[in-house]
Amino acid sequence: MPVLLRESDVDRLLTIADSIDAVEEGVRLLGRGEAVNYPRRRGVFENAILNVRWVLAPPLGGMGVKVYPIIRSDIIQGSAFTFLLYGLPAGDLQAILEVNLLGQRRTGAASAVASRYLARPESETLSIFGADWQASSQVAAIAHALPALRQVLVVARSVERQARLVQQLRAMIGLNVQVAEPRDAVGRADVLVTATGSAEPVFDGAWLRPGTHVNAVGSNFAGERELDEQAIRRADVVVADSGEAARLESGDLLRNDFEWERLVELGAIAAGLAPGDSSPEEITIFKSHGLALEDLACAVRVTSRAKRERISPPLPD
Repeated sequence: MPVLLRESDVDRLLTIADSIDAVEEGVRLLGRGEAVNYPRRRGVFENAILNVRWVLAPPLGGMGVKVYPIIRSDIIQGSAFTFLLYGLPAGDLQAILEVNLLGQRRTGAASAVASRYLARPESETLSIFGADWQASSQVAAIAHALPALRQVLVVARSVERQARLVQQLRAMIGLNVQVAEPRDAVGRADVLVTATGSAEPVFDGAWLRPGTHVNAVGSNFAGERELDEQAIRRADVVVADSGEAARLESGDLLRNDFEWERLVELGAIAAGLAPGDSSPEEITIFKSHGLALEDLACAVRVTSRAKRERISPPLPD
């Protein structure tokens, strides 16, 4: 029988380490051609947007649909993320999950997996642009994947959100966390994350040092970009979680005259079918879109644990 899993259940049952393992397993299946992932589709009418994406992954024993509405006025008023998990081969509904938190953690996990394959293992400084919803999970996940990290530099437009994130990260990860100006943060970074709502580049690509790895997370609209043409042009390796999604909604590539034959999928690297970072001097970029496959991989783990531990009672027939 299906179960209903709330945000509090997901919080207890999905750790950062679990989400990293699940996402790596998922993208590896995609790289091997053992799963089918469909990019986000958006329906828009006036101020309402409905986002839907879906996935089938027989090796995980499941398939599913993620759906979330967004209501816009001058700002985003709110959203509710839901995942429907169906079993394979029977096709039975196994769970309905609230996945705001799951989505946050798997997005951080995707950056962690990319950083594991593309960043230098000895990386010590992580710089992050943005201090909103995604920021803390990005830092926590990457710190888990790169144990040599020693400091975090935070750049944000809002002084209040910047200070709040610094305090949160100091309590969460125990690293040296400081505020920084954009040029300083880019110039000192071994690993750089952009997790903003900006529609235009947040730093000058000329500031990137050789050997820097960039996780570009914030933009998922074709008309918006966090990275400039200089950053894309200087990158030796450009990776996306999904080439199909990138062609639909990656303003970071579409608006910067990207040569698409250069693009490598993260799944191919995880599956050993394509090389990752091959030189300490290479600049590498990971363009994250978020995949239903990543949601599925995490949802399968959460649901299995919930049923085993009887966290949530079954829904009535």
